[in-house]
Amino acid sequence: MKKKNLLTPKKICISHSYADFDAIATTIAATKLYPGSIPVINQSTENEVQRFLAIYKDYFNFVQLQDISFENIEQIVLTDTQDIEKIRPLQVELKKRDIEIIIYDHHPLEVHEESIKVIVKYYGAAMTLLYEKLKRKRIQFNPIEATLFIIGIYEDTGSLTFPSTTPKDLEAAAFFLKNGAKLNIISEFIFPPLQDNQKKLFALLLESIATYSIKGVQLAIAAVNFSKYVNGISFLAHRLMVSVDVDVLFVIVKSGNKTIIVARSEDDNTIPVGSIMESIGGGGHPQAGSAFIKNDEKSLDEWTMILLRLAKNECKISKLVEDYMSSPVKVINDSSVAGEALKIMLRYGHTGLPVVNKNKLVGILSRKDIERITDEKLLSRSVKSYMTKNVFWVSPESSLKEVENLIINKNIGRLPVIFNHKIVGILTRSDLLRALYGFTKPSVNEQMHHIQLPTRIKMNQWLESYLPTDHLKLIRQIGNISETLDKRAFLVGGCVRDLLLNHPCNDYDILIEGNAFELAGELEKKIPCKVIKNPEFHTAKIIFQNSVVMDLASTRTEYYEHPAALPTVSSGSLREDLYRRDFTVNCMAISLEPKRFGTLIDFYHGYDDLKHKKIRILHNLSFLEDPSRIFRAIVYSLRYSFNLEEQTYEAAINAMNSGIFKNTSRYRVLSGFIQMLSESLDIVKTMKMVEKLNALQVLSQDIVLSEAILYSLNRSKRIFDDFFSAPKWVLYILLLTISLPEQEVSKIYTRFKVNNKTLTMVTRVRSSYLLLDSKLEEVLKDSQIFRLLKNYSDNELGAFLCLFSIKPRKKILRYLNNLKGITLCLSGQEISSITGLQKRELGRCIESLKMLKLDKIILNCDDELKMLDTILKEHTFEEE
Repeated sequence: MKKKNLLTPKKICISHSYADFDAIATTIAATKLYPGSIPVINQSTENEVQRFLAIYKDYFNFVQLQDISFENIEQIVLTDTQDIEKIRPLQVELKKRDIEIIIYDHHPLEVHEESIKVIVKYYGAAMTLLYEKLKRKRIQFNPIEATLFIIGIYEDTGSLTFPSTTPKDLEAAAFFLKNGAKLNIISEFIFPPLQDNQKKLFALLLESIATYSIKGVQLAIAAVNFSKYVNGISFLAHRLMVSVDVDVLFVIVKSGNKTIIVARSEDDNTIPVGSIMESIGGGGHPQAGSAFIKNDEKSLDEWTMILLRLAKNECKISKLVEDYMSSPVKVINDSSVAGEALKIMLRYGHTGLPVVNKNKLVGILSRKDIERITDEKLLSRSVKSYMTKNVFWVSPESSLKEVENLIINKNIGRLPVIFNHKIVGILTRSDLLRALYGFTKPSVNEQMHHIQLPTRIKMNQWLESYLPTDHLKLIRQIGNISETLDKRAFLVGGCVRDLLLNHPCNDYDILIEGNAFELAGELEKKIPCKVIKNPEFHTAKIIFQNSVVMDLASTRTEYYEHPAALPTVSSGSLREDLYRRDFTVNCMAISLEPKRFGTLIDFYHGYDDLKHKKIRILHNLSFLEDPSRIFRAIVYSLRYSFNLEEQTYEAAINAMNSGIFKNTSRYRVLSGFIQMLSESLDIVKTMKMVEKLNALQVLSQDIVLSEAILYSLNRSKRIFDDFFSAPKWVLYILLLTISLPEQEVSKIYTRFKVNNKTLTMVTRVRSSYLLLDSKLEEVLKDSQIFRLLKNYSDNELGAFLCLFSIKPRKKILRYLNNLKGITLCLSGQEISSITGLQKRELGRCIESLKMLKLDKIILNCDDELKMLDTILKEHTFEEE
């Protein structure tokens, strides 16, 4: 028999076996990126791919793997897979010699040898990754190639509908469409008509579907025996997935001793079907996979049990009600009056309240219904008169799909969660949207376009990029340990905000749904650390051996009995804890649960505001409850170059104009003011913003931000560190109040609770700055400057530098930099030995010499000796 001649190329491009459209599209695209390479088909292709290549074979020069010799190959480009072991000839050759391997893939990154170059981006299709390269290098392609490229994208993204689809996939599809792709050809191969045997098989699969629930994830298995092998089972699985309302689908088709299993998943965060297929000899990615088993002796029932067991083991996330409900729940007794119920709903921002009798649910009360009541007598009636009695409820172990059907079919806004006849939680329509689709309820009167939250993968990349490795390890450990205690842990607040802004994360605040002390105790056992507990606030400070400090707190809620009062705090849910914070950008959380690690939780659109550079309060009463938030708003606005959202700006002005701060702890509000002045912000911009919000009245109604004061504040930027060691805010307050009467200023500093030393410094500056400014304007000699300034401290001189005109300022700087440290050649002891002077007389003599030296009358040591004689002859040192 004549030996077959094999091709001996130096470069090849190849993909996985049983190639789909994404595989052959990327193979062709790779040949364009690597001139001289040839496209190779690895063993087989899907049925529709075979049909496409049969029609358009003249446009593509594919070669079968068995027709290739690997002897001369120097470079291999592998696309849409990272599994080198599946290409057996290549595996054999790699053991003999070095071959350059380049991989382009969109599946999760696997471990490879350092010599292998791997380019992975998590797009919906691998072709999108190749599109970026083609576009950047301006590589030409014909309309049929463009059509193949777009079919590859459409197939792997479910025509751009799969959750794994990214904006870049849409961009790539648009690019190829613009550059010649034919839509009529695309639809022919993406949505081909079913053949007779495919129709029969599809009908049997539809009949055989059995559904299961694994941790609330709805899973379906369609398993049939079919006499003949049918092409396109993956296409049938896709159609079947569209026909049934489930999260995950397995299709099992057994033909004699051959079995084909195809898997599809709507969400890669639930059950990664690709790894399940890999475990039984197939492959794929988290949302799609398949396996072909030869000589299979297992029955359909056996395969069903195997897949259910594997799915249970691989299930990443629970979709049960208990995972997304809010708990604990604010309830009201059925004997309470409607007015009291309304106060509770307004206090906590709830739109409804469950009504109970002896802890048993008897009804639901809607805020809208109560708010319509204007008659005081009607508000004094029992809530029984207004509640809805026929209440639908769910159990903690109900699936989210069940809840979705109930909410849609019954048009319900919230569902109580009942366990052992007691209400243990509540699930709202907003909770459901967030859990199923990642949507959050839009804000009232929201005009902005909502930006999609970063994926869990993206958040993990951020965490790995911006947090030190040892810090991230500790955070993961906290999440793991909290799970063992059946608690949920979250990274919250400023750290999340700064992380999303690509700023260094300096403070780690971790919220625990449950008892934070219990977790702190467990951390102390398992990780070397020191725990400092604060029972009053249910918080704990954890100090680790690497000096990392993290604050743990139990989730809490708080309300204000009246505007500007100190808050009353009680235990609450994560949502309630975040709601009590100041601004939306500070109300985001990152889940530390191992299965959801990195998931961004954003009930109040903080991410949207972050991207639009907006500072927004959570509700209109925010500044009335705590006026000091106004100063924090100014800090964030200037620190991050954000703007105050319009309603937030108006609410701040209204709060200030209401005089509400007069009814609160004045020191508490002033502390917020001090904190603002202590920040590293442009003080002039800060004070202009304070004035714009009418917040200067926190100090005094009589302060006017004049040009003179603005000039002095602007000059203050240059004196810190060198000439002013007291806190910044002390100087700022001094400058702002410099023109106020002494009595008014005294009251201000009393409210600030400043110490006597600071008060003395302020009093001296205020009492002398006008006269001293005038005198310094006139003096010419250095000795005169010295005498005028020698009795003032550096802090006082620093204040004068801000207040004085140009000439006096120059003289103060001359004093500080040149005159203040004047010394003599002769020591005090030497002068005393020569003159016989002691104590005060000696001091006066030394000062006289210094003054002469300052005025350049004394130039050297000899001059000092000569002048010492003159001084002794002409002057006496008796007390005046």
